[in-house]
Amino acid sequence: MRVRTKVTVGDDERARRRTLADHRARISVEAGLQRCRLWFAGVGIVQLFLYDADRPWLGMVIAGALLVEALVVRLALARNPGTDALRRLGWVVMAVDTLLVGITMANLLREPTDPVQMLPVIVAGEAALRWGRNGGIGGGIVAGAMTATWSVATHAQAGIELPSAFVTFRVAVMIGLGVLLGATTSAARRQRRLAEIVSDASTDLIATFGYDGRLQSVNPASEAILGYRPEELIGRDRAELIIDEDRPEGPPDLGSYGQDGSLRDELRFLHRDGHEVWLEVDLQVDPDERVICAVGRDVSERRRAEAELRRRADHDDLTGVANRAHLIGRLARDLRDRRVHLLFVDLDGFKAVNDAHGHRVGDIILREVATRIRAVGAPDDLVVRLAGDEFCVLLAAPSDDDGARRRARAIGDALAEAYDTDQGVVRLGASVGWAASLPDDRPADLLERADLAMYETKRVRRASLPTPATPVT
Repeated sequence: MRVRTKVTVGDDERARRRTLADHRARISVEAGLQRCRLWFAGVGIVQLFLYDADRPWLGMVIAGALLVEALVVRLALARNPGTDALRRLGWVVMAVDTLLVGITMANLLREPTDPVQMLPVIVAGEAALRWGRNGGIGGGIVAGAMTATWSVATHAQAGIELPSAFVTFRVAVMIGLGVLLGATTSAARRQRRLAEIVSDASTDLIATFGYDGRLQSVNPASEAILGYRPEELIGRDRAELIIDEDRPEGPPDLGSYGQDGSLRDELRFLHRDGHEVWLEVDLQVDPDERVICAVGRDVSERRRAEAELRRRADHDDLTGVANRAHLIGRLARDLRDRRVHLLFVDLDGFKAVNDAHGHRVGDIILREVATRIRAVGAPDDLVVRLAGDEFCVLLAAPSDDDGARRRARAIGDALAEAYDTDQGVVRLGASVGWAASLPDDRPADLLERADLAMYETKRVRRASLPTPATPVT
C-alpha cells in the first residue's frame, strides 16, 4: 500500500523564501546596471573627443556624474541593503539616469541625425529590467516622449519639417521596445521563480559556486542536510564544508570535468554539529556564467548500509574480527608483495566448556579470546576467526621469525589466563603454531603449514601435561 506523506511549509517561511529570492534578483539587476554605467561613462568621455557638443563641459559633468553614481550604487550594494532600501535605491537611480539621458540629448541639438537620439533606449531597457512588463510600458512611453521631443527640437532648430508620422513611429518603436524587453524580463523572472520553487521544494542540496570556489546560491535543503541556513553559506568557500580527507585544494579543477562539462563524485561533508554526511554530487559547469552548479543527494544511509554489508561479509558476527574469506583475500594480496607470517590458534578444551556450560558461555569466551589476541598484537595485525574455536593472526609487516615466535608465546600466555563468566571461572589452554610464507605460496599453502604447526604444538603440549585441560568452576 502506498503511503502519502504531507509536508507543510509555514506561510512565514514561504514568504521569507520569496522575499529572499526577490531581493537577490533585485541586487543582481542593480549590480549589472552599475557595471553598465561605467561603460556609459567611458563612452561619454570618448564622445567628447568625437563630437562638438553645444556645451562640452556639460558632457564632462555627465560622465563624472555617471562615475559618481556607479560608485554610490556599489557602496550601497556592499552594505547589503534591505528590500525597501533597495527598492528606493532603484527609483532614485532610475530618475537620475533618466535626467542624465535627457541632459545629454539636450546638449546635442545641432544635427537631427545624431545617434544620441537612441539614448532613450536606455531608459526603456532599465525600467523593463527593474519592473518587468509594466516597467517596460512605462519606460517605453517616457523614452518615446524623450526621443520625440528631441526630434522636434532638432528639426525646428535646423529649419527642417518633421512629419507627424515620423514622430509617431519613433514613439511607437520605443514603447514597443519597452514592452518587448519588459515581457522578456517578466518571462525570465517567471522561469527563475519556477526554478526557485523547484529548488526550494527539493530535498537535494542545490548550490552554485564560482570559479573561485565561493558559493553564490544555496537552496533551503542545506539546513536539513548540513545544518546551515542558505544565507549562512553564501560567500563561503565550498571546500570549507568538506572534511579534510576529501577536501579539494584551491579553486575548482575544471580539467577534471568531462567533455560535456559534468562530473559526479561522492564526498564527505561536515555537518554543523560535527558528524559526517555523505553526498553524491553532480557538478555541471556553465562557462557562459562562469559558475558551477552542484546537486548533492544525501547518501549517508546507503553508505552506512554498504559499510555494514562489507563488514558482515568480511567479519565474524560473534567476535567482530575478520573471517576466513577476508583472510584469504588479504593473503592473496600480501603474498605477492612480502614475506608473510601467519599464526594459527586453537583452544584446548573448548568443547568441554560448551558441553558443561552451554553455548552462551562458549560465545562469551570466544569474544574474550578475540579481545585478548588483539590486545597482545600490533594495531595493524589482522585477527581472524576461521571457525569454531580456531583463530589466525596475520602479522603486520615488517616481521621476522623471532617476532612470530614471541607473538605466539604472548598469545598462548594471554589465552591461558582464567575466564570470568556468570557460570564461574573457566580455564583453557591454547595451542599456537606459526608459519612463514615461501616463494610461490598460495593462501591455502601457508594456511595448511600454520595449521600443521599448531597441531605439532598441541601434540607437544599434550605430551607434557598429565591430563588434558578441562574447565574448572
